[in-house]
Amino acid sequence: MLARVCSRSESSATAYARLFSTRLGNRRGGAKKSSKVEKSKPSLSGGTFGGESLKLRSGSHYIKCLDDAIDLFDDMVRSHPFPSPIDFSKVIGVVVKMERPDVAISLYQKMGMRRIPFDIYSFNILMKCFCDCHKLSFALSTFGKITKLGFHPDVVTFNTLLHGLCLQDRISEAVALFDHMVETRFTPSVVTFNTLIHGLCLQDRISEAVALYDHMVETRLTPDVVTFNILMNGLCMEGRVLEATALLDRMVEEGHEPNEVTYGTIVNGLCMME
Repeated sequence: MLARVCSRSESSATAYARLFSTRLGNRRGGAKKSSKVEKSKPSLSGGTFGGESLKLRSGSHYIKCLDDAIDLFDDMVRSHPFPSPIDFSKVIGVVVKMERPDVAISLYQKMGMRRIPFDIYSFNILMKCFCDCHKLSFALSTFGKITKLGFHPDVVTFNTLLHGLCLQDRISEAVALFDHMVETRFTPSVVTFNTLIHGLCLQDRISEAVALYDHMVETRLTPDVVTFNILMNGLCMEGRVLEATALLDRMVEEGHEPNEVTYGTIVNGLCMME
């Protein structure tokens, strides 16, 4: 079962931000601070993005490519008074959907230079972009800024940081963050559990992943197809195919419809047994 590594007298998110700041400082080993992020290339296309309509306070806008989003953003930063943080996040959220987190970071930096206010949604998107760009140190710094400025992290904030820690194979710290959520007022979501179960499986810590799944069921939170697929894949990779097939049976009994990933996982597991 998960270790209660964060039990302490201070149970606030500020205390956890302080803990991570200390760890981050130790990891940097006194390296020189830098707030610079690599410049993006906004002329690149938005990949498979098919266009999206946005309803802002200034009216309705249709964004069909990355250049449209950047042009709209530039118009917004030139307007007075500035649009709301929600409107800015809507536009930058479209950039994220285009799978251009580097551009989204650059746009948020422009907002910061012009002292345009952020809200918790803005910070959550920015943290996700840093994590997707494998800039976890920036994500952790942003987390610290959230509490320093008096904002209250929500479950999305913690899920985003969990994802970033797992991407960097810092599973022990992800477990610590999860324990902190459980011990405070935050209620982990299905996404929270799926993220950590996936991280544990990638580290071959299958028994802990199974224990976390059991804990998820005990809290009366219903696993989804993603939960089952992640855990079945982990079991199969460890050669525990019979347990994976038993989990498939349980999945069907609980009313979940297996998908291609589910069957592919079981088939691959059975082939590994031959």
